[in-house]
Amino acid sequence: MKSFAILLSHIANGTTSHHSGAFSAARNGLLFEENSKITEIPFDLVVYIDYLNSSTLIACKNGTEKYVISTDENSSHLEAVQEEIETRLEEWIRADSTGDRVKKVTSLLSSREKSGEVVRSMDIFGIVARTVQEGRKETAQEIVKELGYIHTPEIFSFLVSNVPTVSKLFSIPYEKTVGIGKYVRKEFVENSRRLQWLEKHFYTGVLSLGKVRGLDKLIQKSQAETLSFIGNTEIPQNMSKGEIRNALAQLECSDKSMLKEFLCVLHRTKLIEKCTEFEDLNDAYIVQIAAKYLPNSVFEHLEPDTGLLARLCKQLQSSVEKKDSERSWYFSEIVMGCFSIKNTKISLILTKYLPLIFEKAGRPRFYSQGRWRMYRTEHILTEHHLKILLYLTTRMTAHIKLYAIESGLLFSIEEVFRTEKGEKQVIAAKIVLVMLQIEDKAIRKYMKETQLAEKIEETVSKGLFEEPRAIYGLFVRIEETMRAYRREMTN
Repeated sequence: MKSFAILLSHIANGTTSHHSGAFSAARNGLLFEENSKITEIPFDLVVYIDYLNSSTLIACKNGTEKYVISTDENSSHLEAVQEEIETRLEEWIRADSTGDRVKKVTSLLSSREKSGEVVRSMDIFGIVARTVQEGRKETAQEIVKELGYIHTPEIFSFLVSNVPTVSKLFSIPYEKTVGIGKYVRKEFVENSRRLQWLEKHFYTGVLSLGKVRGLDKLIQKSQAETLSFIGNTEIPQNMSKGEIRNALAQLECSDKSMLKEFLCVLHRTKLIEKCTEFEDLNDAYIVQIAAKYLPNSVFEHLEPDTGLLARLCKQLQSSVEKKDSERSWYFSEIVMGCFSIKNTKISLILTKYLPLIFEKAGRPRFYSQGRWRMYRTEHILTEHHLKILLYLTTRMTAHIKLYAIESGLLFSIEEVFRTEKGEKQVIAAKIVLVMLQIEDKAIRKYMKETQLAEKIEETVSKGLFEEPRAIYGLFVRIEETMRAYRREMTN
């Protein structure tokens, strides 16, 4: 057993005493001898150790008692002392069969790398299983939590291989690879899913850690391998649309970067283009996801006009008529995606389809409001249509503005705002507020000369005196905006 000459400071109950003598590390603790008097520091009582450049701090009994080891010689002497302490601690931890020692491995050793080496040399999950069988589940959880603080590739891999055990221990469900993984019989696919499960449920959910350094790189690498494999095979072609939909849904919840990559694969294999025929609900879902995360994969087919917009309009109206809220939502999302494309030619194509989106089928008629003439059938303003309009008004283009004026769409929105209740009125109120805030001469002149602004003001003044509802705050904001609007109109 090696012995070193050291200086020892003992801190307890608010007092500090200083000593000099011989130090050594035994199998189960540290020994200090001064004038034939031996002081023992059992490893069982040590809470944590800080290996500093000029000293070693040893905290015992929940940190209430501390020992500071230093030397009056060069730093290499202190390094030898610290190395001896760690060597004995590693042996002591490796001899653990109860799990009580390994629970504090990161608090006792100088680095996570050393902690990882020790843990990897032990039958940790064998210890975990025994402690659970003995009725000490909390101890088993503490052991696994301790592993979560050792951020090394080896420990990440170690946890990945034991995800089913971790899942069961913390009562967090883990499902084996489905969707893409069903067709990719490669180990890295399951690893990717397990890594993502650990990131979401263990590191974030159990340990409340933020981004774990190193883990994200392993996830990205595994995903890249998976997608490379998929991209070089016919796997997407062999998946049913329902399976592709499930895979996309899982990826949207767990990993949007991999979702985009998978959409790129589907795009290269022409599967997204095939789905724009909208043969079933799976097609609608897949195109909706693609429109949201990889819009060019869908909307590159708008120029020249390939009939995609006509199919979209038809599907949206059909879904609304059948009161199919799921289909209506998908198609309204795709329509909004169309209008997000910043392309002049596509904008012109979209303009001619606005009546198909917002008007009932039939022969258009002329209407007059003052000197303004409007040409339309009857507007369709369901909740889905109103959400599309809210999206469009916040991104007002010349084509949309022209349609809103020439078709009298703003009057139809005002009618919904005035007569409807609930969600439709709330969305209409948001559109009205946006229209009042738009600094556009044509819109403002139209609203003034058609007395549309006065109609809005009258609805707001009545609403402010009603029993407070969810829309009350919007009424207040519109009323405040109207004051500024009136001042500008009188100038």
